[in-house]
Amino acid sequence: MVLEHAARDGTHDVDCGEITPHGEVFRASLAVAAELKLPQGWLNQQASAYVPTDAPWQQSASFDHPNLRLYAISPKALLAMKLQAGRGSDLADICVLLKLLKLQDRDEVLTLVAAIFPGEPLGPRQLDALDDALASL
Repeated sequence: MVLEHAARDGTHDVDCGEITPHGEVFRASLAVAAELKLPQGWLNQQASAYVPTDAPWQQSASFDHPNLRLYAISPKALLAMKLQAGRGSDLADICVLLKLLKLQDRDEVLTLVAAIFPGEPLGPRQLDALDDALASL
């Protein structure tokens, strides 16, 4: 959200999907944490629980480095993930993504979520978050 969508100035961690090879990447993240005085958990793999199995990844348009490629999940999939997670802390990000995708209709959003997470409808808490986000647009 910070790099791809300029949703805010910073973040306390970097969410990532499945890491391969996990051990090497984890050790490298600990070295980065030590060098930059970051918390050891700055590279957060917990978000991978919400990544759809066939997630549409795209190379970052905002990050370019010869030794590192950054891939971001599509805005539609990211919106669906944030709605599935249903965290109040994601409300601002949900609003940014709704605006970016020009979505203002609840049924359109629910259709998008159903396409990305078939058989996993939003529950009452998630629906409340969606309604709050739509109301604030």
